[in-house]
Amino acid sequence: MKSIKNIVAIFILLITISTTYPVAATSTVKSNSDNATLLETICESKVTDNSIKNNTETSFLSRQNISKQENTKLLSNMAKKDYSSLKTHFAGSYIDNCGDLVVQVTEKNNNTLAQVKEITNNDKIEVNEVHFSYEELCNIYEQLNDKLTNKNNNAIIKNICDNIQSIVISQQNNAIIIQVKNLSNNFSEQFKEYICASNAIQFKKGNGSIVSSSTNMFL
Repeated sequence: MKSIKNIVAIFILLITISTTYPVAATSTVKSNSDNATLLETICESKVTDNSIKNNTETSFLSRQNISKQENTKLLSNMAKKDYSSLKTHFAGSYIDNCGDLVVQVTEKNNNTLAQVKEITNNDKIEVNEVHFSYEELCNIYEQLNDKLTNKNNNAIIKNICDNIQSIVISQQNNAIIIQVKNLSNNFSEQFKEYICASNAIQFKKGNGSIVSSSTNMFL
């Protein structure tokens, strides 16, 4: 059985990781493989600024860095009163395989689109409409934390805890991803009955190790 202290430590670590935007692998897109060449072609087709297209120094990493800056501006400005609509509907953000920022919202309307453009000064950012707001995902995460770390848990819940390797908020998937050692119908049914039955929760079979470096490592 895992100790309560270990479970708490895992939760603290993962909530720290999951509250930042996921970053794609740090290797450049260019390579000699056909798949990488195809990905590079797709990524370049997304760039509409000719000065960027013609700049041979432009790479995946430079685009990723620009996206990080845009995301930082987005997250820091949402607290302002003028952007209350975006804050209400914000569902997360992440950097895609091309190094571009993707913003998730629960309501994709002219107001939220305009606010994303105004904050980032980029009208080409991809904005997707999803079901759960980031606040909802965080609330579910906290509920799981409270439930799974309760000292008065019965044997069934303790067995459920023992099977869990990690719990992360996946902004890209707009879900709570629970990685387990052994995934079965019986486990998922018990989890829904004794822990939480939210549709935001998804189960993934783990590889025997704890997620510790990325919210998208196993997705």
